[in-house]
Amino acid sequence: MAINEAILTKHDEHVVFITFRAEITGGQQEITRPSEISHVEWVDIDRADEYMPYYQEGLKNIAKNEIEIKYFNEGKV
Repeated sequence: MAINEAILTKHDEHVVFITFRAEITGGQQEITRPSEISHVEWVDIDRADEYMPYYQEGLKNIAKNEIEIKYFNEGKV
């Protein structure tokens, strides 16, 4: 659904936020590249809306209506 990136100046990190619609059908969450990936979290759509208020249409509405989201470079934060 979306890719966003930002430079977190407080932590001197370049982060990429990948947001997609999915359904968990089994298995276990695992970070196989800990030197590259610091955190992975599956959340329901309502919590995702809380985490990402910058989507004015609301992530739930975007997913429901299959609206295309453009790439955003959030810059330094």
